Amino acid sequence: MEQLKALEKLGKSLRSGDHIYTIVKSVSNSGKYRHIDFYVFKPKQFFEEGENQVEHMNISKDVADALGFPFKDKTGCVGVQGDGMDMGKFVVQALQQRIFGDGGTLIHVPL
Repeated sequence: MEQLKALEKLGKSLRSGDHIYTIVKSVSNSGKYRHIDFYVFKPKQFFEEGENQVEHMNISKDVADALGFPFKDKTGCVGVQGDGMDMGKFVVQALQQRIFGDGGTLIHVPL
């Protein structure tokens, strides 16, 4: 149930071509497990003078729920197991596939 809600929420807020920013917050001693944070930054349509014009959304919990990855409350990140490749990019590509199938693209930006 949480998986469907998370996919629906992400499907409404993400558009093809959006950039997904990742921050690796922690790596295990073996290098095979990471805690990764996922963010989206979008310009606000309406804002007051002097107000921040960019809205940032931490989508880590929804990403974890949508893809069945563990969410780590201690760090507020997605727990991802694997090595030998960019695991942030792997998760973004998996999310892209779940939301758009073959009809859309999400762009991974590691920070």
